[in-house]
Amino acid sequence: MNTWQYIKLMLTGVVPYIVFFISPVKWLMIGVGILTFLDLVTGIYAANKREKITSQKLARTIAKVMWFQVAILIARMFELIFVPGIPVAKITAGYIGLTEFKSNLENISEATGIDIWNYVIDEINKLKGK
Repeated sequence: MNTWQYIKLMLTGVVPYIVFFISPVKWLMIGVGILTFLDLVTGIYAANKREKITSQKLARTIAKVMWFQVAILIARMFELIFVPGIPVAKITAGYIGLTEFKSNLENISEATGIDIWNYVIDEINKLKGK
């Protein structure tokens, strides 16, 4: 097989499958990526108030972004193979997203002194009580 035949095979066989595999979860991956990036930004702002920022901590965030994306892809594969019809990838991304959302609010609270997380929880409880 020459190089052009190999490229043609990749473009006609493998690439469409990858697109098929990732398409349903692309927005989950983008959303989790954005939340993680914002966690980095808010974390840096909060860390400036309490400690020195190191390259190790920044590297840990970069690894976290990568592993979160891998977790969503693994959940997508599990969903397709073992439990079709159960949105395992959405559940996984939802858990990661909620964790990052909470972390963002904690960072903002630490930076500003306003406890946003507890305010949100109190408002949700008020709505549930109605």
